[in-house]
Amino acid sequence: MLRAGASGIKRTGEWIVPARIRVKSSMGSVVLDFREAAIAHPIVDIELALGAGSAKLLLPDDASANVDDLVATMGAVRSNVVAKPTIGATHFVVRGRARLGSVTVRRRRGFGGLRI
Repeated sequence: MLRAGASGIKRTGEWIVPARIRVKSSMGSVVLDFREAAIAHPIVDIELALGAGSAKLLLPDDASANVDDLVATMGAVRSNVVAKPTIGATHFVVRGRARLGSVTVRRRRGFGGLRI
């Protein structure tokens, strides 16, 4: 369980990803960067409970994500990641609610031949 009040939550770099992550934030923003993290599970379940903050999930290049059970009351849910699981790649299932913020799920962006 990751919790934040008015402050934000940020996980980046090398960290160990559990099979289930619960995030509660009343006002702060959330950044979960899985690109360099150690992921030992084929499916990672993420449950978001966001108040006025937004969330950004940065996935590895081969990962997929299902955001069908994620509701944004006065915000938006954006995902440019395929929803169908790929054999041998991690699949993220993102569910929960964002009341006044948005949720973005994406991979690295390409710019001038570079992946950022």
